[in-house]
Amino acid sequence: MQIYRKYPFLPEAKKIVEDIDLSTLIHDNIYHEVREKGEFRLKSSLSSSDSDRDTPINERDVKDSILSFFYSRLILSASDNTNLIRYVAHAEAEAACNFLDSDSNQNLLEVCNGLNLDVTLHKDTFSMSFIDYITSASNLRGKKWKLSNRGIKDGRVIGISKKTVIRLLMEVIRLDLYDLPTPTKEISDLFKDTLSSLQSKADERKASMSMDFGQFNLEEKAPPCFQQHMAALQSGFNVSQHGRFFLTTFLSSLGQDHEKIMDIFATAPDFRESVTRYQVEHITGTSSETKYSAPSCKTLKNTGICPGGNALCDQISHPLSYYFVRGEKEKSNEIRWERILTSTLRIANKSMNNMDELLESLSKLPLDSTSKPPSRSLSDINNFVDEVSRVRVKVSNFNGVSFSIDEEDKKTYLRYSHVQLTDNKGNNIKSIAITDWSKGVLLEKAKREVTNLFVDLIPLPTDLCSKIFKTNEPRCHILDVKTE
Repeated sequence: MQIYRKYPFLPEAKKIVEDIDLSTLIHDNIYHEVREKGEFRLKSSLSSSDSDRDTPINERDVKDSILSFFYSRLILSASDNTNLIRYVAHAEAEAACNFLDSDSNQNLLEVCNGLNLDVTLHKDTFSMSFIDYITSASNLRGKKWKLSNRGIKDGRVIGISKKTVIRLLMEVIRLDLYDLPTPTKEISDLFKDTLSSLQSKADERKASMSMDFGQFNLEEKAPPCFQQHMAALQSGFNVSQHGRFFLTTFLSSLGQDHEKIMDIFATAPDFRESVTRYQVEHITGTSSETKYSAPSCKTLKNTGICPGGNALCDQISHPLSYYFVRGEKEKSNEIRWERILTSTLRIANKSMNNMDELLESLSKLPLDSTSKPPSRSLSDINNFVDEVSRVRVKVSNFNGVSFSIDEEDKKTYLRYSHVQLTDNKGNNIKSIAITDWSKGVLLEKAKREVTNLFVDLIPLPTDLCSKIFKTNEPRCHILDVKTE
C-alpha cells in the first residue's frame, strides 16, 4: 500500500479510497486533516519547499495521504488557471520521480505498467516500446532524446538506463495530471475562495520567473548577433538556417506575431513564402504544440551565429538577457538609483544597512544628461560639485561585474561596470557603478581601442563618498558617454 502513497496517480490507488463518499470527504470533520493536507499539497507546489510527505507509520496515514492527493485534484478541477495546473502537475511528477530514484526496479515497472507504458527490465537496463518512447520523449529537447541516437531492436528502444526511464516517466506523469475531472457547479462555488488565493500565487510566480523585456526596441536593445543578421537580411543577403532559427525564436520570445516575423525574411534572395511560413509557424508554436526558445550564447557560438560580442556580452549567457539588461533606462528613477547604489556598495564592499539614507542623498543627482553641459578639465570638476561637466578622457581601467541577490520570492540579477577615467595631464577619477550598458559598452570599447571620448559626469560630494567608500577618494557619477 505504501507504493500508492508515493504514486497516488496510479489507477490502483483510487480503488483504496473509492468507498469514501465525496460529500463526506468535503464536509465531515473526520477528514478535516485530509483537507488541510490537500490544500497544503497545492500550496507547496507553488513554492520551493517540499510538501510534508514523510513515511506514514500506519495504514490510516497511508490512506489519508492518498486521499489528500485526490482532494487536491478535486480543488484543482475547479480552476481554469493554466499556470496553477502546470505548476501542480510538475511538482507532483517531480515528487514521484524523486521517490523512483531510490525505489526498486520492480516498483518502477509497476508505475510504468500503471501508466500503460510497455517497459521491460533486462539485467541492468530497460527497453521500451518504440511508440511509447516517441510519445514520452516528444517534449524533450536535445540530441540524447532523438530516436536516431538510441538502439532499436524488434520494435523496442533498448539499453535505456533507470535514470532515463524515470525522466521519461516524469513527462508522462506530468501530462497525465493535466487531465482533470469536470467539476460540478457546487464544487466550483465551494473552492472559489481557496482557488483565488492559489491562482494569485501561481500568477505571481509566473511573473517573477518571466523577464519584463519592456518596450520593444531592437535598435537600442538587441545584441550584436541579432543586429548583424538583421543587417544582412535588410541588405539582401541570405541568412543561414541557424541564423533564421535564431531570429525567429528571439523575436517570438519578445512577443512578436508570426506574421511580423515573416516580414523580416521577405528581403532574402531565397525567400519562398510557403516554406518560410511553414518554418516560422512551426518554430513559434503557431502550427505545432512546441514553441521553441531562443538559443543560448554558447549555442550561438557553436553554430557560428555569434560575431564576437562586446563588454555586456561578457556578462551574460543568453541574447534575451542582453536585451533585458539594455532596457535599464526604461525603469523608474527610484529603481535605477536603487540598483546603482546596490552595485556601488558592492564595489565598496559595504553592507546595505543604511540604503535609505544613502539613496536619499544619491538620488538628488541627475541620472542622465538633458542638455550639453560646459566643457571642463578633469582637474577642475571638483570645483563644480553641483554641476554636470563634459570632459575629454581616456578609460584607463574598466571592470564589468555580474552578481545576484536572493530576495524573498525571486532572484534579482545585477550587471554593472565601473571605470577609472584619465586625462592627458595624468589626472584621474573613478566612477560609481554604471548599470546603463549603453554607456558601459562605449567605455569598454574606448579602453580596448585606447581612444578618447567625451563623458558627462558629476563628482560625488565628499561626505557622500566617505559614507559609501572607506576613503575620501573622489568618485563621479557618469551621466552620458559620447564618442569623438
